[in-house]
Amino acid sequence: MTIPSLPRALTTLLLGVLLASTLAGCSEEECPPTEGAMCAASCDAPSDVVSFQCVDGEWKCPDDHPVPMSVVGKCCSMASGTEIAPTCSNGILSCPSATFEAFQCTCSPTEPCGTTDGIISLFCDYPDNDCGENGPGRCSMHPPMLAPDAVGVCSCDGTIHLSPTAAANEGLDIAPATTCAHHVTYEPCGPYFCYVPLTRCEQLVSGDPDKGYACLSNACISNADCAEDQFCERAPGDLDCTFEGLCKPMPTSCDPLPAPVCGCDGKVYSNTCEAALEKQGTQLVTACQTPAGYFPCGDVFCAKGTYCSGQGSGTFDYPIEYACIPLPAACTEGGATPSCACIEDDVCAPACMQSADGDLSLVCTL
Repeated sequence: MTIPSLPRALTTLLLGVLLASTLAGCSEEECPPTEGAMCAASCDAPSDVVSFQCVDGEWKCPDDHPVPMSVVGKCCSMASGTEIAPTCSNGILSCPSATFEAFQCTCSPTEPCGTTDGIISLFCDYPDNDCGENGPGRCSMHPPMLAPDAVGVCSCDGTIHLSPTAAANEGLDIAPATTCAHHVTYEPCGPYFCYVPLTRCEQLVSGDPDKGYACLSNACISNADCAEDQFCERAPGDLDCTFEGLCKPMPTSCDPLPAPVCGCDGKVYSNTCEAALEKQGTQLVTACQTPAGYFPCGDVFCAKGTYCSGQGSGTFDYPIEYACIPLPAACTEGGATPSCACIEDDVCAPACMQSADGDLSLVCTL
């Protein structure tokens, strides 16, 4: 009797039925339970198989099928996913090296892979991560690694998973990230997502849908850490352009609105955009010469007729944010000289300071 290769659990069940009904004088008590109880006619005939026989309390291969088999499914190549014939080793037919045993080697959206012998989960690995759109995939047990600094992957069911392994555990391959709905802080990067603005997407290996992408850090100390079309934007509260910043794209044009700042090169620019055009981050304005008609206010210059307001915790994570606010009309009414008394309604009024030139600054930590 010839029996095709079957999943191990089903093979064991059939063996119990066949042996109990056809082998005289043999019972469960005489032969211990066994799995993969199949015998081949020869090493060259792995498809011609019969069941073990219970002889003197032991499972044995019959004389006309003397080769025991450890394979109950198919041998699948780890590299290509194609089916490989079992080979003989020490007189036993088994899967050769660089293969794994599975119920099937190819797969599709309607024919998932299942598991290897009911234990290790497999997933359907499609060419170019097309999720079966252009043909079948191959069953695999080795999903790609998560791209460096990526925060998740898109899977073939349209959901986001933490890693390719998490998707593979549900039998899913990864898919182009653009096919999954995602938060605005996630940037699609091949099948992965990068967290912006802390990271950026770069294609490292052209044509490799799994390993060709990476989320690279946007952190920088100087422009040398950024791409050619980027500049190192300093973090708020950076006193002297020595703190870690983030690489940002250079602007292509700027609003002419004057809001002078001090660039990291020690030059005054009309606003932060104009500084960025020259690949310059900004720092505290005390590092630059104050332009005429302005006075220092943290990391900006305020025009005469305004007062400096600064609020924040004063820590690196929550630095003080500075702004130039027009003076109330009462401050200059009748040609009066502005004083702290005229801005007493400001929440930071108790911290008001007046310079020798009469400029008002209200800086407080909240």
